[in-house]
Amino acid sequence: MRCRTLLPLSLLFLAAPASAAPLKILVTSFEAYNGRSVNGSLQVAEALKALSRPGEVEFVTCTLPVEFGVAGKRAIDCFENEEPKPAMVLSLGESPSRACAVSLETRAANLMVDFLDGDAKGVKKAFEKVEEGGPLYEPLTLPVPEMFCTVEAGLNDELEPSASAGEFVCNDVAYQLARYLKPKKIPSGFIHVPAPGRCEEDRPASETAGRLRAMLMAAAQSLNDSNPAFKGTVPIPCDTPEVSAELKALSSFASKSCLAIVKKDIAARAAEENKKIPPLLRAKYKGAKP
Repeated sequence: MRCRTLLPLSLLFLAAPASAAPLKILVTSFEAYNGRSVNGSLQVAEALKALSRPGEVEFVTCTLPVEFGVAGKRAIDCFENEEPKPAMVLSLGESPSRACAVSLETRAANLMVDFLDGDAKGVKKAFEKVEEGGPLYEPLTLPVPEMFCTVEAGLNDELEPSASAGEFVCNDVAYQLARYLKPKKIPSGFIHVPAPGRCEEDRPASETAGRLRAMLMAAAQSLNDSNPAFKGTVPIPCDTPEVSAELKALSSFASKSCLAIVKKDIAARAAEENKKIPPLLRAKYKGAKP
């Protein structure tokens, strides 16, 4: 049995053999808030759920309130309430202030800052920690370079790797989930999608969801192939020998043409973001637990 492909560099979907374990992915998103009628992250999450295929991949969703502290705990509850447990967790959020791009976050900060509108309950934060004693930055464990390079050339100009998930509730959720799931060896990540109306021409949520699904399938393959911490823990939806060889060939191609550039770009972005942290604030994180 061979797998169909949706994009030439994403390969990925047809029913897996009956003996293969389905890939279950928890997708969190946010409610609309502050007078807005819709949240773009919720639209994409619902579109992803509609792309589930029995026996191959299942997207389960969880909608979070835009509230500091509360949203992260709700996301963890959603994970714990699932049986069997999801093999991966992807959190989605929208950023009304960002450019019209899909941002693949690489880390979350132990920092909450909002001097203006506050969260949905009006709560404001002034340089407060998400987790007392936690590190300044927590890496997110979905493989962003491989996910970025999965998208067909000419389409990934609408994507960007990012070293800053902000200091609002999106970052709060990303940090809490990453810290909670780390000892469980469950990979997690965060992606910002454009807010409705932010782009000159809004992309349908179903189209964005299709690309995210392709990236998540590539992430599953990459985690099994190259990350010892997750090897064997993330099911691959289509793992026949023929498809496995094809995936590895495409992965090799991507590594030559794209991965090194993306990794270098992520490092440069992180270095720039690090400069924005005042020395006195950075000193508060010395001796943080890993």
